Amino acid sequence: MIRRARAGDFEAMGRIHRDAYPVDHLSGRLGLGALRDLNRELCGGEAVCLVCEGEEGRIEGFVIADLAENLRGANRRFMLGHAWEVAWLFVRNPRALAQKLGSLWGRVGRGRRVVGSRASMRVVSIAVSPGAQGRSVGRRLLVALEKELRERAVEWYGLSVKETNRRAVQFYQRYGFAEEGRGDGGVYFIKRVR
Repeated sequence: MIRRARAGDFEAMGRIHRDAYPVDHLSGRLGLGALRDLNRELCGGEAVCLVCEGEEGRIEGFVIADLAENLRGANRRFMLGHAWEVAWLFVRNPRALAQKLGSLWGRVGRGRRVVGSRASMRVVSIAVSPGAQGRSVGRRLLVALEKELRERAVEWYGLSVKETNRRAVQFYQRYGFAEEGRGDGGVYFIKRVR
């Protein structure tokens, strides 16, 4: 069953996030408390936060999408609240720090990652518990998300995925996303809501 996320879901969502993302994804290295707070922050305001609940009532996956202009503020509030944990994460992972600084430097020089994107909504996070992968949980979450976006009259939405996450890249291509651009080690996809 797909339903809106509730405050009591944020910790389970954090656990899924940590378990589902590859180790090269920096946020997958945050503690559960930080991931819970990140989900709470991202699910505020105008965000669409949906979970897929399994037969036993256990959350098997989630998707979070928000208006592109709202994301910077949510990320900034999270970073301010968890500055020491994020700093320590970079100290323990100097390669990740170098990649992040390179990414930021590249954006300063080039401006936005995808110039002129038609996507007014961005999928911030989508994750499926490893035990539920291969059972159409991700597809069902995107179908429910698109229903919500149609009700909000959103025409286009987008997301990004690491180039090295070939399984996810292929999933989004099969699901009808078109590549909108590449950069900073990521592939940027867009899809029209029908």
